[in-house]
Amino acid sequence: MLKRFSLLYLSFLLFFAISYPLTDLLMNILFSDTLAEDITGDYQAYIYPLKAAYPYLTHHEWQSLLQQISNQSNLLINIANDDILLLNEQARQTIDLGKMVIQHPYDRDKMAVFARISDTVVIKLSALQVKEELYLSLIFIQFIAPLGLIALFTLGVMLWQQYRLNHLEKTSLKLAQGKLNARAATGWLAVGEINQGFNDMAEKLERMFNSQKHMITAVSHELKTPLFRLQMQLNLAKDEPHTQKIGDYLTQMHEDIDEMNTLIRELLSVSKMEQMDHFDDMLQTNLVQWLTVHTEQLAKHCQQPVKLNIANDIPDVIVMQAINSKQLKRALSNLVFNADRFAQTTIQLKVYTQDQRLCLSIEDDGIGIAGSERQRIFEPFSRIDSDRNRDSGGFGLGLAIVKEIIRCHGASISVIQSQLGGASFVISFPIQR
Repeated sequence: MLKRFSLLYLSFLLFFAISYPLTDLLMNILFSDTLAEDITGDYQAYIYPLKAAYPYLTHHEWQSLLQQISNQSNLLINIANDDILLLNEQARQTIDLGKMVIQHPYDRDKMAVFARISDTVVIKLSALQVKEELYLSLIFIQFIAPLGLIALFTLGVMLWQQYRLNHLEKTSLKLAQGKLNARAATGWLAVGEINQGFNDMAEKLERMFNSQKHMITAVSHELKTPLFRLQMQLNLAKDEPHTQKIGDYLTQMHEDIDEMNTLIRELLSVSKMEQMDHFDDMLQTNLVQWLTVHTEQLAKHCQQPVKLNIANDIPDVIVMQAINSKQLKRALSNLVFNADRFAQTTIQLKVYTQDQRLCLSIEDDGIGIAGSERQRIFEPFSRIDSDRNRDSGGFGLGLAIVKEIIRCHGASISVIQSQLGGASFVISFPIQR
């Protein structure tokens, strides 16, 4: 943000530097007539006495008078009979009519006033001269110092504002990383009411998240106890004499209890991983070699053949990824077994690079997933209304767990249409150099 602010401030100074001459030009266009009238009134006080004195002076006396005025005053006066030839026709006609012609009224160094004293004499008067050091001091006091103070004050205010915004930005990043106890500074570092509003929001999020976490943990714990008792009672009931029909009921009840235990474990897994930013025990691993080993293992448990295709143009340094082998295998197993459930003839895994990322896709040639359902399938307990999902079992938590595992690896997952005709789950890892 500081870089952006510096660029903004430099842009402001550049704009000021460019706009200054344009402003000067605009002022010249808008107020040139008014300024010319004002200068004319000032210089008439010099020209009238000179006109009155000229007929009574010899040429030598006239030259001496002009020289004396130039030496002893802040006004330079010269005979300009030759200079008027450099003026345009309109200016010369104005001088011949007995009027003054003013050139460059906004420029102290170039300003010149032409006036006719007699039929044969035209004089040229400069701007009122000011000592250079005094002129620079006046410019500094009148313009540079005030503008400098304003610029410094503005810069100070903007830097202070930027400093407070940086504090708020750092706090927001901590909150985004899952540190729900992060709070924005108050008092002098507060940006209006934004910090207090941010803290209120953070407190509500922390309270809601903790409440949800405690509720899931408590419910899971409270469910485990009666489920364990039921399981023990069923085991005891199985040992008692019973008919075949009762035995079938008892077996089904055992399966239902196992499903409930599985649901509780998956709920706790999702809840735990949602609190994590990344896995702590991650090791640099050659992902291609890791996939080769685990794909062979998973293929033994699949009904359809599993193929692994690795692009030839992947440098060795790129395939090195920091992973938690156990968790990533859990995600890969879920995706491969899902593909096996819906594939018609084949399952294909591909490793390739795209847009500066290392990608792994798990594809099948099944019925695929509708575009409108592709985002929703990663939500907990989501169930899509399609033949792909019908009678597939599970609780709708598998892909939610997969998404959290992938997120904790700093990667992302999406689903697209496979070239095989079914679904393609694409895991995208950032390239680690």
